[in-house]
Amino acid sequence: MIDSHTDRPDATAGRHEPGGSSRRRLLDAAATLFHDDGYHKVSLDRVLRTAGVVRSNFYYHFRSKEALCIAVVDAWLERLQESVVRPALADSTLSPLVRVRRLLEALIDELESGGCRGGCPFGSLASAEAEHNERFREKLIETFDGFSALFQGLFAEALRAGELPDRTSAARLSACALSVVQGGFLLTKAYGGSTPFREAAAGFLALLETKKQVPM
Repeated sequence: MIDSHTDRPDATAGRHEPGGSSRRRLLDAAATLFHDDGYHKVSLDRVLRTAGVVRSNFYYHFRSKEALCIAVVDAWLERLQESVVRPALADSTLSPLVRVRRLLEALIDELESGGCRGGCPFGSLASAEAEHNERFREKLIETFDGFSALFQGLFAEALRAGELPDRTSAARLSACALSVVQGGFLLTKAYGGSTPFREAAAGFLALLETKKQVPM
């Protein structure tokens, strides 16, 4: 993840507020606003009003609205890892392809728990800002590459376990899995329900089952 020294809070940040609560409120407010309305449509003043934080305190923590958004992406990713990814993959005794299934199902369940609103924050930011902001584009590529590497590791493990034919490409399957996830989030947002995502995931998993019998 991007970890620029210029974006880190000043060493004195939050000292007057135990636990740096103003930073947390800024992240929470920005996460909701950026997710619901998009980064470009949300002004910094609106974030400050929602968070109940004054402008001078904001600059203790972040150099700019862009830096705040980068921190929000990190916070989104951390929460997703803690609440969805790690629990889904925690049982290493399960076969790799079963863990892939559990991960896809956990992502869908996460969408449904939020009422199928908003889609994927990473994909939303990519579609809205990647062409206009190089730093966001680099950050999002890094984020997507991380998910791709996660899937690739699972598929490589499946190959070693004999769950997939020897000629199968773990890299290609990971690219397909990432596309299923991002496309599934987008369709869920468009349709207001998770059925398209579930159908796409089921189709992808069915193809993986076929690959056990049919070499690539």
